Amino acid sequence: MEVENLEINWNNRWGNDVGIVLKVKNLERPKFKYESKRRGRHTLFFAYDRKTGLVNYYAYDPRDKTGFSGAVYELPLKNGKTRKIVGPWSSRSEVMNEYFKSHNTEITIKEDEDSCLIGGYAMSNSRIIKYLKQFRPDVKYYISEEKRVFIPKDQPANERFI
Repeated sequence: MEVENLEINWNNRWGNDVGIVLKVKNLERPKFKYESKRRGRHTLFFAYDRKTGLVNYYAYDPRDKTGFSGAVYELPLKNGKTRKIVGPWSSRSEVMNEYFKSHNTEITIKEDEDSCLIGGYAMSNSRIIKYLKQFRPDVKYYISEEKRVFIPKDQPANERFI
């Protein structure tokens, strides 16, 4: 995956947080290897790809198999085994950041000007910060209490807000 640019979706007309959009070439889904941790009755599955900085995760409760319409996933684990889960949920970075060391933030990926935005990705904070410095050094950000890269709307880089 080659990152060509980082765009900011300011979401000025909505109460949503600012979104980070990476424009990439040669997007290939990494071959993730998951680790797991218990959280109450849920098992959290988390994987981090060092090459791309992309992160993937699921929250699984064996009593609720309705996530992703009951889809079945065969997750390769770091220990070499495979774990089959049915109907997990996608969870969110704030939850994973509480339990795993590779802190991450949700992003959107765009492959080219004509393609749709592809959601459902997360990336390590260190990699996001690298791309912010490279492509948008004018944008102010900080690491939130939830250990996510947070970009405030009220800053000079957001021309429509000021």
